[in-house]
Amino acid sequence: MELFCFGKHNMKKIITIILFFITLNLSSQSDLCLVKTEKIFENIINNIANNLPAPPDLEIVNSTKRAAYIRDGVIYIEKRLIELFCGEQDFESKIAYILSHELAHHYSNHGWAKKTGFAYYTSAGQFIDENIDFKNQRLQRKKDESQADLFGGFYSQISGYNALSVGEETLITIYDKYKFRDSKSYPTLQERIDIVNFNIKKSIDLAEIFHFGNMSLLSGNLKEANECFKEIIKNNFVSREIYNNLGLSYLLNGIQNSPELANYSYPIEIEPNTRAEIKKTRSSFLDSSLENIEKAISYFKKANNLDEDFEPAKVNLMVSDFLVSQIQKKLDKVFYKSLEKYFVKDSKKVNDIRVLYHLFNENKRKANKIAKDASIISEFNLINKAIDSNKELLPVYPDEKANLDSYNSYLKKVNFSTSESSSSKIQIRKKSDDKLTIFEYNGVVYFIEITDSTYLDSLNKIDIKFDNIFLVGNNVFKVSKENKSVFKYIDGKLISLIKFN
Repeated sequence: MELFCFGKHNMKKIITIILFFITLNLSSQSDLCLVKTEKIFENIINNIANNLPAPPDLEIVNSTKRAAYIRDGVIYIEKRLIELFCGEQDFESKIAYILSHELAHHYSNHGWAKKTGFAYYTSAGQFIDENIDFKNQRLQRKKDESQADLFGGFYSQISGYNALSVGEETLITIYDKYKFRDSKSYPTLQERIDIVNFNIKKSIDLAEIFHFGNMSLLSGNLKEANECFKEIIKNNFVSREIYNNLGLSYLLNGIQNSPELANYSYPIEIEPNTRAEIKKTRSSFLDSSLENIEKAISYFKKANNLDEDFEPAKVNLMVSDFLVSQIQKKLDKVFYKSLEKYFVKDSKKVNDIRVLYHLFNENKRKANKIAKDASIISEFNLINKAIDSNKELLPVYPDEKANLDSYNSYLKKVNFSTSESSSSKIQIRKKSDDKLTIFEYNGVVYFIEITDSTYLDSLNKIDIKFDNIFLVGNNVFKVSKENKSVFKYIDGKLISLIKFN
């Protein structure tokens, strides 16, 4: 008995069916890559968020000769180019490199780039070959391309894409598949590769400084956070996140310098996905709480000017105005009724401010009533003074019976991978293994983030006194000043412990 017996006609049918499913699968993968491209564009735009010039639109087109280009406020990327990298492990980073590079030309107002394609290609299908001063054009365009790669690399990095690290490979592939050739008035392929590689370290360094600034807000090192965000702005990178978080360094310092204000937690918004513990520091800041908060307001307004729909800036402006009104003894019913003017989407955060209003006005009954529709911050503020201060201390990692010196002995034994970032007077060094990361700032260890699941599980059994609580979406940060620790939770699960000085 023959188990498999196919006639010629049946075989053709089977082959046709197989080819159909292969085509269907390829088509499905291609569609997924197109959707991913749009999401990558949106993520990078959201991190740049400048309104001068207005952000461009993205259009995926069926043309096959220009790769990617800008025209009339629109960035065009060819479907052919997306499919060229579709399915590759570094697909997102490669597309991010292309899109962020074009976005950089747009935001840097490089007029010549708006007339060309990704490799200086004209719509007529010919490379531009002007008969004027090639040398000066070439130098200016090399400078612009370097600026575009650094700008695009930084914003890709803080958006989660390692764009410049795949820049060389991306360029080589595009030039090869599109048959692009060098032009007299434009950087050669090798020059562009050199530009990419030259900018990789600076782009990563600035991104690490940005992330360290956020970690400094989280750990309460406000002076260092302030220095980090100012350093980034000094390098001509401005975005709503940077202004917002720089403003928070002033706001948190202003709160700390007022015993009355420091007694509560606030629904402040740090970007991206971090929350701050307030720690005493005066360097780089102004003399009074009011001056610091007013300085913070100026930065929140700058963030808001870059993107009027940026929710963190709106929330932080609401919190700041509330605090100014309290300091100036103007926290009255007029202010209470004006809370709607901030157009904050999260009604729970508005209710957090309403709860604080009643607490400052010693009306706990009304505060309790509103807290039912507020966030966990209000719950914390209502019970904060009743918390028993005699709670347990954390076991020292990695030895539960050891003292704090065990950290130093442990760090000497472990073979860490190390990375360094520096810019101007800031040097950041990270040492890490699969269980923890050490962060150094100008040679001093500032905090250690522990992700060892066994150790974290042991902490769930300990009764800990928390001094502050902060929220971002599903993320909760609880601060224990006595333990000099920040507990980070996602969806109710403890995922890391950050020890700070």
